[in-house]
Amino acid sequence: MAGPTEPQDTGPQLHRPADRQLQPAGVFQRERFLLRLVALILIGEVLLFALGAATCIVQSRRSPLPQGSLCHRVDSSLEAAFAVALNTLLALLGGKAVGDNTR
Repeated sequence: MAGPTEPQDTGPQLHRPADRQLQPAGVFQRERFLLRLVALILIGEVLLFALGAATCIVQSRRSPLPQGSLCHRVDSSLEAAFAVALNTLLALLGGKAVGDNTR
């Protein structure tokens, strides 16, 4: 005889914070997209500058590099690129915070 079935325990349940609103799967999440895009840009910068540094190291071992070459300016270029990326990230996060406060 089949009686009423009791709900089975499926293990520990993960609870989401109450302040987060669940969105349907098809909704475009702008903030998540922008933060992932900035992360991809930062990773791309790191890879590009690592490739450039490796190339400069290989070339400098073969022969001395001229004083005005690009390899002598890599550190300032790297610093400027990361400063721009960090400022962009902070601006996006600040804009989100301002947007959340005006709602």
